[in-house]
Amino acid sequence: MNSFTSSASTTLTLGWLINPQDQQVEIYRQGQEKEVRSLPTELSGEAVLPGFVLPVPPFPNETEKS
Repeated sequence: MNSFTSSASTTLTLGWLINPQDQQVEIYRQGQEKEVRSLPTELSGEAVLPGFVLPVPPFPNETEKS
């Protein structure tokens, strides 16, 4: 477990861990299990940041890398 995930379980109200290698985003909410979304197009600030939306551009795939 890395420092982000260990602190997320105790101190964060809302956290996003963007993982382009696995083409997914891990969403951490205080008091809840981690949610994993594959290829999201946007992330919401939910009740923590009402009205905030983070656009998530497409992840490059391995064949597009130089």
